[in-house]
Amino acid sequence: MNKRGKDALKERVTAKKWRWLWPTVLALMMVLLTACGNSAGTPAESGSADSNGGTSQQVDEIEITVTPYPTGLDAVPYIVGIEEGFFEEEGIRIKNIMGSSGGGTTVRNVLSGKLPFGEVSTAAAIQSYLAGAPIKIVAGGVQSLSDLVYLTRKDADFEKPQDFIGHKWGYTTPGSVTETVSRLIFSSLGIGKDEVEMVATGGINEGLTLLEQGEVDSALMLEPAYSVEKDKWKTLFRASQYVPHFQQSVIVTSPQIIENNPDLVERFLRAYRKSVEWTYAHPEEAAKYFA
Repeated sequence: MNKRGKDALKERVTAKKWRWLWPTVLALMMVLLTACGNSAGTPAESGSADSNGGTSQQVDEIEITVTPYPTGLDAVPYIVGIEEGFFEEEGIRIKNIMGSSGGGTTVRNVLSGKLPFGEVSTAAAIQSYLAGAPIKIVAGGVQSLSDLVYLTRKDADFEKPQDFIGHKWGYTTPGSVTETVSRLIFSSLGIGKDEVEMVATGGINEGLTLLEQGEVDSALMLEPAYSVEKDKWKTLFRASQYVPHFQQSVIVTSPQIIENNPDLVERFLRAYRKSVEWTYAHPEEAAKYFA
């Protein structure tokens, strides 16, 4: 997104302007997204008889899980892919997209064998792997932090990360993107890990509540909610200002899916790529699907 687009995004602040905000938010999403180029865990297949008594192309009916679904911009490629039929073109019917409270939950849902794919924070995927979970990363998802904004109370004196030395800094959950990025920000500024009190708030909404109550001195929001509600808070900075390059999320699956149905993995990723490319070409239409 160019400077003019970013400035335009910052100017839209009320629900009254919501319909004009969506194309800009989708432009931000285009910065965020990057496409990758009957045993347990194998999706059910369905087919219909053709005129010659045979069957049409088999369709894998699956459910998937995406950590910030349905409010996060990560959800857009999946919604677009369903609405535009890209997954159906690849012989996949997504029956349901499940959200989750965090990356650990997403990983467990995938490894349980019930959900073949999930999009999860990179930090959660790595943490699960190091803990012994046989998780497999098959593609990159969001490749930027442009949608993550840190803020504080309107009457607070805080302006920059250095101002939080000796104060309480809120992040969502241990091992999350928000914890990882927070530590990267402070480390890049030479601020020691014990100089700022890191507080796990339990989630984005929970963090805003604690901020309002004075229990923490900072919290965070994600687009598009931030652009709609930012007047309630004092904006500090976007995470991308201090961490410009970051693989925020990845698409994961289980070893069983790779072994038993590798073709499903290839078709799923092709459909995902088509969805991202279509969103680049049709941001306003994609915004309508997301709304």
